[in-house]
Amino acid sequence: MKWVISLLESTTAGVSRGVPIGPHGIHLIAESTLIPVDNSLEANGLVFQRYADDILIFCESEKSAKKALSLLAGILDKQQRLMLQKHKTKIYAPSEFQSLCAEMIEDRPISKEEEKLLGIIKRYTGGNPYKTISYSQIQPTDWANFSSTVVSKIIQDYLSKSDVDYIRLRWFYRRLTQVGHPGALDLSISEFESLGPCLANICTYISSIQSISPTDWKTVGDKLLELLETDEIQQSEFFRLSILSLFTKNDHINHFSSLATKFQSSDPFARREILLAATRNHAFDWLREHKEVIHIWTRGKRSLLFMQFQDFHKTKRSILLTVVVLMVHLKRP
Repeated sequence: MKWVISLLESTTAGVSRGVPIGPHGIHLIAESTLIPVDNSLEANGLVFQRYADDILIFCESEKSAKKALSLLAGILDKQQRLMLQKHKTKIYAPSEFQSLCAEMIEDRPISKEEEKLLGIIKRYTGGNPYKTISYSQIQPTDWANFSSTVVSKIIQDYLSKSDVDYIRLRWFYRRLTQVGHPGALDLSISEFESLGPCLANICTYISSIQSISPTDWKTVGDKLLELLETDEIQQSEFFRLSILSLFTKNDHINHFSSLATKFQSSDPFARREILLAATRNHAFDWLREHKEVIHIWTRGKRSLLFMQFQDFHKTKRSILLTVVVLMVHLKRP
């Protein structure tokens, strides 16, 4: 069980709901969580294929496809409390689906600039889509190709299309994550509304960024706090938790005082992220003050947090006792 928990923690990043998907054996767990959905689809006579949380349902007409889609939405809600993602859900004609399948297996960079960057990344990763490369491993001449101007232009090229290829754009963000270049940072935050379908990938990308100063990270944190106040973020739990999770992964995005003011008015899932941010910022005394008001859902995480700073408090008490003893000795004649 400890091994499974460790695997979950190391391969999932971000949010409190959904099917846990990652690059390792975690797929087995994802598969098992949706087996009841498979059983319900089979019981209703549907022909389908599923890999982790990607489901294809084959129907004889558009009418039967809409009926199957409605049925699936109901099954997911009743069994798993999951929702279909609108931008990932579509009814295809057979010819359209054949074209889609062909596109999915082709490397289709949107420009020569993207093709060049992908070639550099592939050279360092050996084509492994999960391998990460540290800044020190990349030659300065190669790193120079990843300028903010070039990276931002590639993303803008995708967004300028009338029908944005978010599947491909998310793929590009995953490649940037492998090298952790900060070139897409400012644009990703400023164009958040347009990049909404890529949010999970953007958050993972931001967590991977290397070679920027603590002062710049502080500025990033300021911008993330501004995003949290926008209507789009306020109305979406997924977006809100994704952004909050960034404060739990970086010591330099030190804005805990701002997050602490949101704790009492936040839902239990957001509180969990704020608790983790408190630990990241060593706000152990604040955690102790709030241990009695933590929702039951977060108590397991709370126990883990308290274990982390238990030794800290023991050390602090020892120091205080030492000071008291010294003061007493000093007062004696």
